[in-house]
Amino acid sequence: MTALDLFLTNQFSEALSYLKPRTKESMYHSLTYATILEMQAMMTFDPQDILLAGNMMKEAQSLCQRHRRKSSMTDSFSNLVHRPTIDQFTEEEIHAEVCYAECLLQRAALTFLQDENMVSFIKGGIKVRNSYQTYKELDSLVQSSQYSKGESHRHFEGG
Repeated sequence: MTALDLFLTNQFSEALSYLKPRTKESMYHSLTYATILEMQAMMTFDPQDILLAGNMMKEAQSLCQRHRRKSSMTDSFSNLVHRPTIDQFTEEEIHAEVCYAECLLQRAALTFLQDENMVSFIKGGIKVRNSYQTYKELDSLVQSSQYSKGESHRHFEGG
């Protein structure tokens, strides 16, 4: 909560300094760090800030990707017919899915900011759609009767 407190009291550089050491290992620190950079980029519209935020968000997304559930070819075919069930995921994998969807959504916003051409608009739209699909799958997992509210359930539902 220290980084959030620093951020909310307009101490952006201190918040970033607090988060930076763990951005390579923690998807939460990485996503928060990239989010702060994105907010700064959106406020300044500086191309360098936008590029820096985009690169950091890409790193955060790849870190989240490493923690997501690995699926085999069999799983891919099975998921076409049946929705994945909650017992197929660990708690960390569910949180990684939420963080991954958030990264996609924020990268879409940066894509719209970066270039104002039709190709960027389409790329951003695809990212928004992929993010929406992930959120939709997560919602169906939470709504399923098999979902048991664990210790960090409130964090999962709150994003």
